[in-house]
Amino acid sequence: MNLVVFVWILTCLIWSTVWLFLKLGVRDVPPVSFAAMRLIIAIL
Repeated sequence: MNLVVFVWILTCLIWSTVWLFLKLGVRDVPPVSFAAMRLIIAIL
């Protein structure tokens, strides 16, 4: 049961930091460029 709680908390942390970086990235980079960077990172 402790492993399940740990994985759940870790997942929440990862998703929340991703949201923060997406919010900051869209604010500073044009949407098309940001989408292209995300695609390139996903390919790697």
